[in-house]
Amino acid sequence: MDLLLDTSAFLYWSRADSRVPATWVEPIVDPGNTVFISAVSAWEVVNKRKLGKLVFDGSTNDAATFHEFSWID
Repeated sequence: MDLLLDTSAFLYWSRADSRVPATWVEPIVDPGNTVFISAVSAWEVVNKRKLGKLVFDGSTNDAATFHEFSWID
């Protein structure tokens, strides 16, 4: 199955945030599924950081790579 995480879900997952519902864990970690992140999410993270509305250390690419997520345009 293909999954597309929105920006909030990506950020919650990357931070191991408690707001990640338990029902999300199995589909995201299932090696039979492909998890995608939109390039728009990277743009949104960069812009929110510039505006001071988001604290996110590191790069979205590094986080996506670490979690084995794929990018989609």
